[in-house]
Amino acid sequence: MEVTIGSLDEVPTEGLEPSYELWVNRREHWLQPLPAARQFEHDRVDDEPTNRTAELISDGVETPSSLPQRKSA
Repeated sequence: MEVTIGSLDEVPTEGLEPSYELWVNRREHWLQPLPAARQFEHDRVDDEPTNRTAELISDGVETPSSLPQRKSA
């Protein structure tokens, strides 16, 4: 992907609101929590797919959950 200089000066933010926030226990003390976003202490638990995950599945693209898992020693 190529982003040219100045192309993000006036970014349309409609539809770009975050739906979750990861690793909130490591958030800097001066950074406020994201309003209306699900909070996860560590990695996100895939109990419900995000819109992007649903798009990837419908497009036939492999998602991390469909890839072979590494066996533990």
